[in-house]
Amino acid sequence: MVAGAISKGINDKTLSTMFSNTDALINQAEKILLQTLSSNSVQVKEPISILYSEAYKTASESYSKDSFSLVQARGYRRIDAKKRANAINLFEALGIRGQLYTTFTFEKGIIGVGKLKTGLLKAYTSMDVLILDENGKKVFQKKYSAHSDKSVYVVSGIYGSKDLMELFPETMQAVSKAFAESLKKN
Repeated sequence: MVAGAISKGINDKTLSTMFSNTDALINQAEKILLQTLSSNSVQVKEPISILYSEAYKTASESYSKDSFSLVQARGYRRIDAKKRANAINLFEALGIRGQLYTTFTFEKGIIGVGKLKTGLLKAYTSMDVLILDENGKKVFQKKYSAHSDKSVYVVSGIYGSKDLMELFPETMQAVSKAFAESLKKN
């Protein structure tokens, strides 16, 4: 989903640039989410201890048709969240009480469209969240969305991709904060 959505959102011609921007966005989203959770007193296991664990390395991956369009954050694999054995093995090996799976989707949208695709371009981020308990059972699932307050001018469909990319951190922060706040309520 991330790669498919971001490919529509970047005005660069080369595939390598597109995936470079996608990698940058997803790694930045991970960092913002972890910082937001930590600052809201949500205990999070250090990703490095998870990624290098034997349980993580041997967990089965998801091979659904949608999983092939996903871009993973640096060092991550496409772990199949639907296989309870994965969850149970990770819980036992890491001593954790819950597992968090997130999927970020990054898009762009033109508002106030005039003639020839001219108007203002906003960044949109959605974050799908899935939390599993120690038995691999789904205990929480929700989608959070946000759009940028600022915008970039687009004239005849042409805009600066760097300017667009600078709008995404605000939306990543907004969805991460909304998620952290919803955890306080539960």
